[in-house]
Amino acid sequence: MSRALKSHSFVFAAVAAALFAVSASAATAIVSVSGLADIWLAGQPNGTVLKGPFPGQDVAPTNSPVLATGVNLVAGTTLTFSATGTTDYGGCTSPSPDGGGACGNLNFVGSNAGPFFGISTFNGPINALVGVFLNASTPGGTAPTGLDFSTPSELSQPTISPQLNQVFFIGDGLTGTGTGAVQQVVIPAGATRLYLASSDGAGANYNNGGSFNVTVTDSGTTPPTVPLPSTGLLTLLGLAAAAAFFKASPRFRRPA
Repeated sequence: MSRALKSHSFVFAAVAAALFAVSASAATAIVSVSGLADIWLAGQPNGTVLKGPFPGQDVAPTNSPVLATGVNLVAGTTLTFSATGTTDYGGCTSPSPDGGGACGNLNFVGSNAGPFFGISTFNGPINALVGVFLNASTPGGTAPTGLDFSTPSELSQPTISPQLNQVFFIGDGLTGTGTGAVQQVVIPAGATRLYLASSDGAGANYNNGGSFNVTVTDSGTTPPTVPLPSTGLLTLLGLAAAAAFFKASPRFRRPA
């Protein structure tokens, strides 16, 4: 291969890589999350049992949370959520994916506090859409400190930055119930999986009903610390590629 042709190939490869980086688009996952889904069974093998202070118990996979597939989990970038539907426990149905209402909040004390299987506690509305990020390993060991979503100000945060194995509130995906700005959830380092569930006490989802319809969308970009090529740079690369092509092509060589 001639030196000019090698140069031409290299420039075209650079242009292709730059265009790929700029044209990255957001990916979306659409999932249904049953009221039976228990967040603490995330990543656990079939047959795993979670027994809390209630008459029944939750068992994987019947009560396993839902794995959201099809979105890009890039550390430092964000996810957004849009959810509709309702879930209930013991006949008490909350008014929206934000949970709560007449059904109240989950305030974990005593044997209902957890954590369980290395996944943190959750203090916030019952019957709410919640999530947890995991790495590729089966959860276990010491769990991170649980996040608190028991007050309106904590529920309306514009940006939520959970750790791995730390349960976080999603609700309808807005800073208010049915209103407000779209909340941003920052993906933690090491995350390879996202699970979604309906909040309830430990091992208590076994008799729940209802479901959420959830759309998860990634930001479609790399973290902000990695700058993308500017339009001007792409133009220069394109001109350089064209020049290399003409130089390498026999039709455009000057006779000796």
